[in-house]
Amino acid sequence: MHVFFDASVWKTIQVFHQNIQEKLSLSDYYGHNLDALYDLLKERRDPLTITVYNAKVIEQNLGLQGSKILSTLKQINQEKSNITINFK
Repeated sequence: MHVFFDASVWKTIQVFHQNIQEKLSLSDYYGHNLDALYDLLKERRDPLTITVYNAKVIEQNLGLQGSKILSTLKQINQEKSNITINFK
């Protein structure tokens, strides 16, 4: 599965989590926080490639929350061999 995100639409943390939940088909019990995202991606067994376009604006739009998003995604990318996350 290959999922594409346009980070320029992530103007709020709520929009980020809604976009993530929708595009990754996360269940209704997704907690809309980075710990929940990390846990759900850590449990994932099937291959997944995520491409994040306009990644440079994540920190500009979301400040510290944007830094935490990038850190979480990079950590998943390093820890999970079946998940590849590309930043463009």
